[in-house]
Amino acid sequence: MAMPRQSELQNVRVSLDRELATPRYLYPFFDRNFNTRYFVLDLGEEKIVMIDASLMAKIGEDINFRVTQSDVTMLESVSPVIFYGTLHADPWGALGRMRGPEEIRKGMRLSNLFGRKVGGNKLSDITFSENLMAATSFELKSMGFLKKEVPVGDIVFNQDGSLGLKQH
Repeated sequence: MAMPRQSELQNVRVSLDRELATPRYLYPFFDRNFNTRYFVLDLGEEKIVMIDASLMAKIGEDINFRVTQSDVTMLESVSPVIFYGTLHADPWGALGRMRGPEEIRKGMRLSNLFGRKVGGNKLSDITFSENLMAATSFELKSMGFLKKEVPVGDIVFNQDGSLGLKQH
């Protein structure tokens, strides 16, 4: 089974407590240890929800969320503080265009790693573990087209909040 990439997490079938859904986009939000904390699902028609990662089970290609209605939070009602402790990649720019409170949109922009510089290269994709519970590597582009895969263990957080590469 191939490791899923953020750019592939669109139009995937998920089960939300026995109801099937096909979110346009599924975003793992991970902490600075690269462990997934939340999932944000864009269900279309301006319905974007956040679900705690502990409620997700991925078996093969099937993604199941064991949720009740109270486990699903509409994104516009989430505390913006969550985004200051998590990171994600939005290659489609969809979350930045969402409607809702400015504090949440700002948190989304600040926590989005897509296109950010990492050691002089731009982040272009993220690979996750098979069960989506951790980021495993970053794809970086240089000169707009040269790509290289960097394990998350080689990524460092600089004091100013930027990302860099470990010096070997």
